[in-house]
This record gives sequence, structure tokens and C-alpha cells, in this order.
Amino acid sequence: MEYLRRALEEFDPRLLKRSKLVEVEGTSLLDSTAANLELLRNFKAQPDDLLICTYPKAGTTWVQEIVDMVQHGGDKQKCARAPIYERIPFIDLFPMKPISSGLEMAEAMPSPRTLKSHLPVQLLPPSFWEQNCKGQSCLRCFLNKSSGPNSYIFYLTNILIEDLPPIFKVIPSAYYMV
Repeated sequence: MEYLRRALEEFDPRLLKRSKLVEVEGTSLLDSTAANLELLRNFKAQPDDLLICTYPKAGTTWVQEIVDMVQHGGDKQKCARAPIYERIPFIDLFPMKPISSGLEMAEAMPSPRTLKSHLPVQLLPPSFWEQNCKGQSCLRCFLNKSSGPNSYIFYLTNILIEDLPPIFKVIPSAYYMV
């Protein structure tokens, strides 16, 4: 927590910019993720890594907390040792410096590691397959077919993305029809 506090003190809000979506191998990614795709591909997974890989806005944080509780035998104090983003780094998140990327945090963690990603299978680092890592897949954590996609679209349009593709603006439910 101290690290984040120091990083925020050094942060210059004038450098803040909204992300853009770019297409990579038929998938829309944040521009910062696309720019660091080679770093992701070179990431060295370890055989005892556990990967939580979900759709965005599909209950990932809940799954992370549940997995952490299971791994620590339900001990609330062990699970409260650090914020979730430090316990389970988001490997495809590349925030502005001086904040460390999830990839940097993951590489600095001792084994066994639990990691998070929203990347589609074809863009995950190949070392996850080469090392036969454990995988926790959460494909549908939302209550009905529209709540997850609609939550994601709301997130994209109101918080994160500049110049959202027109298909997302016309019909919110178009996300799961595409």
C-alpha cells in the first residue's frame, strides 16, 4: 500500500489520457496492452502458476477473492495481507509510470503465483501452455446474457475508452451479438 501511496504522490495528472481500442489478431485490446504484447508473449510462467482468465466485467474480482480464500484455507487475515491487485496481479494491465505494470508485479512475486488476465486464449503468453499451468476459467459470472456485456459497455463508454467503435454505441446488446 505504501508503494501505491508514493506512486500517486509522484503522479502527474496532466499526463492522464483515455485509452483507445486497437485491433490485434481479430481482438480489441487497450492500446497500452497492444503496445506491450511482446513483453506479454515473453512472460515466463512457472509450472505452479494459477491463471484466472475471464471476460472483462464478469465477476473477476469475486473469483480472485474466492481463489485467494481457498488457497489460504479461509484465513481472513492472510487474505487481507494486501489489496487484491497486489495479491493477484493483472498481467495485461500497463498503467502509466511510476505505477508498476501487472507483468512487473508478477515477475517480482515468489512462487506459487496466482495471476489474472482478460486476454483471449490465443494472446496469452505461450509459456502458460508450455509449463502446463493451472487455469481457472470463469466464462460466465453474470446473471443473464445481457448483464455482463452491458456492464462492460457501460464501463467502456463512460470510464475508459476514447473513440469506441460504432457497433458498441448503437445497441448495447450488440456486444454479445458480434
